Amino acid sequence: MPIRVAHYTSVAWSGPFTVDVSLEGSGCYVRICYCTRMTSPGNYDFTITEIQTDGGDCPPDINTLVHEAYQTLFDQNSMGFPCPPCGDGTVVYWREVGATCWFQNDPGAPVPAFVPCPDPCWCMTPYRVCCNDDGSKTTIQGATVLFCPGGTTCNDPNCSQIDCTQ
Repeated sequence: MPIRVAHYTSVAWSGPFTVDVSLEGSGCYVRICYCTRMTSPGNYDFTITEIQTDGGDCPPDINTLVHEAYQTLFDQNSMGFPCPPCGDGTVVYWREVGATCWFQNDPGAPVPAFVPCPDPCWCMTPYRVCCNDDGSKTTIQGATVLFCPGGTTCNDPNCSQIDCTQ
């Protein structure tokens, strides 16, 4: 199956990469497949292309699962994005780019997997990021932007709408 990623700029994505994690909100164990790119100096994008669950204590709805996966990737910085020291004047943005429509790929499979629907709309949320002396991150969230070239969101009955503002 082709990897579905946002194409709102001409900058190519790198990946896919995978990371096995326990989601911070639920304790659900997942394998997250994701892609990254640098669109310009100081702007780093990441997007999830697939979430495979262990079928255990995972959120019952796709919306929560997807948001917890993005939050875990961000908090753990699985992408390896730079995090300059706070106060040094360096401006770095990490941008979460996520499909607004997802579905369970092959519901009968032994390992449930969730992927973006074909030709979805995309949400992009920027975060200005810097790291404190103790290693914690300071973030300032920017406004979420919806990219929807087709003009509609999630009109496929097999897909579930993801809330961009959660």
